[in-house]
Amino acid sequence: MLIAIWAQDLNHLIGKEGVLPWHLPNDLKFFKEQTLGKTVVMGRKTYAGLNYKPLPNRRNIVITRQTHPFQSEFDQINVELTDNIEEIVRLGETEDVIIMGGYSIYRLFWPFIQELRVTTIYNEFEGDVHFNPDLSDFEAYEVIEGEVDDKNIYPHKFVFYRRNDEV
Repeated sequence: MLIAIWAQDLNHLIGKEGVLPWHLPNDLKFFKEQTLGKTVVMGRKTYAGLNYKPLPNRRNIVITRQTHPFQSEFDQINVELTDNIEEIVRLGETEDVIIMGGYSIYRLFWPFIQELRVTTIYNEFEGDVHFNPDLSDFEAYEVIEGEVDDKNIYPHKFVFYRRNDEV
């Protein structure tokens, strides 16, 4: 199935100049738990935000229409480039495929996404990318309150959603 994952602040902010506008180790741990061993799909800008380093122990697919999107051939080692979303949708029929952003990639796959994993941080940050999709076709089935401590200073929660069957 296709599963979207993202973190947001109270204003649905998800990015600042290609990276996360906060540091929240609990969210990074959650992301790793949800994606390890799975196929992850991201846009070219999100991959650039990872400093062109594929996520380890995951199949990394970068969506791009550009023939040579990176400055160096080393930037695409251990990643697959494609512009074929139908191929990814078909892959989601046989395995969990994690759609990890950015904004345009979420919008592109939105009609096909069956589950969501959303971290909400109870704070407001400065940034330039917001994502506030209509969740009326989804229902929350699990909420986990994040633990606040010296390293995780922002209150937060992890919410699991599934698309309603009637849709």
